[in-house]
Amino acid sequence: MRPNFQQQAAWIASFTERYILSILFLAFAWLEVTQAVLSWRIMHYGGDQANLAYFIQHTIMVLVNVSIGATLLFGQQINAAPQSLEEILVPLGATFFYLVYSCIDSLPDWLSDNLAPPNWQTPIAWLGLAIGIFGRIIVAWGAFYLGRSFGIFVSVRDVVLRGPYRYVRHPIYLGYLLMFGGLTLAYCCAALFIIVPAHFGLFAWRVRLEESRLAESSPAYREYIKHTGSIFPRLSTWKNSP
Repeated sequence: MRPNFQQQAAWIASFTERYILSILFLAFAWLEVTQAVLSWRIMHYGGDQANLAYFIQHTIMVLVNVSIGATLLFGQQINAAPQSLEEILVPLGATFFYLVYSCIDSLPDWLSDNLAPPNWQTPIAWLGLAIGIFGRIIVAWGAFYLGRSFGIFVSVRDVVLRGPYRYVRHPIYLGYLLMFGGLTLAYCCAALFIIVPAHFGLFAWRVRLEESRLAESSPAYREYIKHTGSIFPRLSTWKNSP
């Protein structure tokens, strides 16, 4: 890319992340809040305990959307813009794949019905919420150390090697994996056993693109890859950590 065009492309990508995508995710979070409140009121005032699972499901989605929206809103200016259409479309596909989760209740019963025995549904839903909250804590931990380097598009940003990044290169994705694992338990339906693996297939594709860019631009990152796991920690990393 020509220097001026590259600067313009980086500015457009940063603007899109900070002022468009962030607002969209915060709006999605608000919609999930309204659904969570409705489920809670039906459960609390109507005595319908079946809505507990729906309350937990919407609560987990609030956590997910707030996590993404807030980190994008306070994100760092992109240093180098995406270089190919793949580096734009794959991250956007992984990002807006979240909308699929909002459509689960509209799917046919054989895809959306809870597969757990009725007397197990409530404890499994609470377990899902606990795992989702733990995932949110990991996301917050990763976002704290990543600071303003978080973004949607594949681009060159500051490389962070502190905090959870000493153990894994993508702790935020590990947090998302736990959050959506919790969501899967909360719903316990056939649809999520298909949707979640497909979603993380897109995340894995994005990780490959992102690491390729960072490795090209940073010798330190190439060395860092040799000693850390991508999403899950390597045993050797834990042993050698201070």
